[in-house]
Amino acid sequence: KSMEGDLLAVPSAAMLEVGYHAPQLPRATAREVDTSAGQQFAQGLGSTWKCQYAQIYFERLVLMRPMLEAAARAKWAGKAQYISEILKIQPEHRCWFVGTLFKDMKAKPNILDEYHARENYEAPAPERSKYCEPDDALFIEDHTGRGRLAGVLKPGPIVTGVVVAVLGAENAAGDFEVEDYCFAGLQDPLPALPSRPDDRYVALLSGLNFGQTNDQTSVHWQLALDFLTGAAGGALQESLCAQIERVVIAGNLIGDIVETSSLQARYKSKGLSSQTVVHMKDVDADLSVLASSVPLDFMPGAHDPTNLTLPQQPLHPCLFPLTSRYSTAHGVTNPYGCVIDGVHFVGTSGQGVDDIYKFSDSENRLEIVSNTLRWRHLFPTAPDTLGCFPYYDKEPFIIERLPHVYFAGNQPTFATEKIPASDGGSVTVVCVPSFSATATLVLVNLRTLDARPVSFGVFPESKVDTQAEPMRVDA
Repeated sequence: KSMEGDLLAVPSAAMLEVGYHAPQLPRATAREVDTSAGQQFAQGLGSTWKCQYAQIYFERLVLMRPMLEAAARAKWAGKAQYISEILKIQPEHRCWFVGTLFKDMKAKPNILDEYHARENYEAPAPERSKYCEPDDALFIEDHTGRGRLAGVLKPGPIVTGVVVAVLGAENAAGDFEVEDYCFAGLQDPLPALPSRPDDRYVALLSGLNFGQTNDQTSVHWQLALDFLTGAAGGALQESLCAQIERVVIAGNLIGDIVETSSLQARYKSKGLSSQTVVHMKDVDADLSVLASSVPLDFMPGAHDPTNLTLPQQPLHPCLFPLTSRYSTAHGVTNPYGCVIDGVHFVGTSGQGVDDIYKFSDSENRLEIVSNTLRWRHLFPTAPDTLGCFPYYDKEPFIIERLPHVYFAGNQPTFATEKIPASDGGSVTVVCVPSFSATATLVLVNLRTLDARPVSFGVFPESKVDTQAEPMRVDA
């Protein structure tokens, strides 16, 4: 297609080869961008898979214990004795202690059951959207032992791997009767937020899902691409676009594609191109147009061609021969952390939220994202039900320093809230919707830390959360 024949056509590789780029406009530029906050998620060449996963839980408890002790002392000062180890708890003696939660779930998938079914030619258990049952139970453990919990701490919204402080006493049945509990929370102060006279924005989007889209979705994406590069809309949209300092794509550049060739005999599939390769070429062409206009960070997601286990490493530059020519384009890790003009961002591509959704009774995605912030852990269910690297001497998924903006990509709808911190500030939590499903991206105001959706095209109102008024750019 040519730009003369179709104004909504994606620029071809040939056009980019001869120097085609997006229309230039006077754009606000970030004075300071620091990506060192995300370096903890980078895997070195010397990384080894020989370690046991138990060490992750040990490191998690050791590193998070000071946070929990500080929060518990602030809440329960003088109310009960602190016990440093579970095995030191005395029957009917009121105390509080810190440990890691384990959720015993009868319906949780078990690899041994799957192996037994396969060996005996039995049908595997059907996959479920939720694995919670009424008889689920909570246990708490540390390096000395494990005990069953009873009382006010219910298993419903909780998942395995959360570190908690509990107050109570051991009852006659041998269970620890919980009177009260607390998580690490937002006790420590936020980084100082610089003052600025005007509005500047960072655009967050996710779930482009190339290869799973229809014609209407492609039009929505082309409208979004034109908006971000300043080629769509009137003076108001162009003015807003000029205030966007950076674009962050939170994973799933391509969709969950079933290779057609994998369903055919090998001799029949000879000469067929991999669907992933085809769609990555389309992604590269579009991202190169975007990178020619605005700084761009793109994270990998569950569907993208990189390692499946967390933390996911940056997509290789060889996948983006056109985009990688621009110094403004950066492949980054998932999770990702950065500082843009003094505003600290931390976010993921959403795998942790999806996993917690399956193993808790919570239906509210925003509540799940907010809970992970209060738990101060990006992926508490890793490595139990979510794959991750077997770290031995560190636990990089702990949120040691509170960000100003905390986001999760590839969610069904847009949602946002501000969670107050102890110093009077607040953390803006954002559910970034899947663009292929909602035709919506999110603009975060670096001055106010407010998040609002920008929606493209015509689609059902139910697809967009009504917490903020979307600005439509209609075809």
